[in-house]
Amino acid sequence: MNSLIFITAKNLLHNKVSLVLMLVAVSAGVGLQIPNSANLNGYSHALFEKGILQSVGHIVITSGNTEAMDDIDVLMQTIHGYSFVEHAVARYTHGAVLYRKNQHTPVFVTGLNFPKEQAANGFCNRIIAGSCPPPNSKHNIVLGHGVAEKIGAVVGDRVRLYVPYQELGEVKYKKSAYNLIGILQGGGFSAVDHGVFIALHEMYSIIGWQDTATSVHLFLNHTKDSKTQTAKIKNDLSHIQVRSWHQIDEFVHAAITGNQTISAVSMTMTILAVLVPILALLYIQVISEKKQIATLMAIGLDRRHVLWLFLLRAVIVSVIGIIFGLVLAYFLCRYFTQYPLFSYRGFHITPKLDLEAIMTPVITIYCVTVLGGLIPAIMAARTDSTIELKSA
Repeated sequence: MNSLIFITAKNLLHNKVSLVLMLVAVSAGVGLQIPNSANLNGYSHALFEKGILQSVGHIVITSGNTEAMDDIDVLMQTIHGYSFVEHAVARYTHGAVLYRKNQHTPVFVTGLNFPKEQAANGFCNRIIAGSCPPPNSKHNIVLGHGVAEKIGAVVGDRVRLYVPYQELGEVKYKKSAYNLIGILQGGGFSAVDHGVFIALHEMYSIIGWQDTATSVHLFLNHTKDSKTQTAKIKNDLSHIQVRSWHQIDEFVHAAITGNQTISAVSMTMTILAVLVPILALLYIQVISEKKQIATLMAIGLDRRHVLWLFLLRAVIVSVIGIIFGLVLAYFLCRYFTQYPLFSYRGFHITPKLDLEAIMTPVITIYCVTVLGGLIPAIMAARTDSTIELKSA
């Protein structure tokens, strides 16, 4: 075996141009595909993080009509009975008009339990100016980056909310004044960027009801099980509407699915870009070395060893090329981490490396390279030494 490796290495070094071209093909395949997969993973992760986890959660429960849900405490007790639910938060959303001095804009104001939101989705960690309202605080408000920018509001400003309600068929407004205590980081999703948030108990004071919510948002232990768990809750709570994040935000679901398709197409193109030059260059080597192959057979090398002799070329090229490719991928991923492909306010696309993003290109390119060497190796093993030596 050692002698085969020695002969293989010697022949590869003898064909320096072919060796360099094959190494470039393999290292480029690995070195470019890993950052590509990592960036697509990063895009999907950012979409899911910003559009789902920091917004609606894995599962959303509503009444199924325009009315709010009552007896929320009873519903929350039922939800917490599911072992797969890690966090559940109730929210009450209502239309309003937000005023700052002479500036005003229509908004949706949402009453939140800030400590529970922090535990579920890190709400307070996303405040880029000011601070999170303390528990049981009064007259404090948090604005999304987009709405704060629209009305020119900064932390410390005094703002007013006009919340419409009906009384005997007549539309009236309830006015409340708040201190702007925090501004949320932008993320490219209107529900957060243009949201207005107050404490849930203050929302109850405005609407005059208790123990009610327009929606309940569930955050699960395992994201991949959300469809199954949605079906289970829907079966148990048939009187209300239960939807998974796939149904709530079809854009995010479609974008993540699209990223997976793009990654598969990119991998297919990489496979062809590696397979064709490896196959062609090794084929040329077999053609040009037929007399040498015949000589080796004449001195006792059997067809099996000839097969291994040329297959080892592909194996050596793949291993060395993959090492170079991993080094290239490392530096490219560092570059894209420092200089993201896309950055808008709080939404950044940076590489997200995981075991699959690394090992899938590595294993695929290795197999493709060896496969590319298999056909020339079989051709070499089928060489008729008698005919080749006679023609010499």
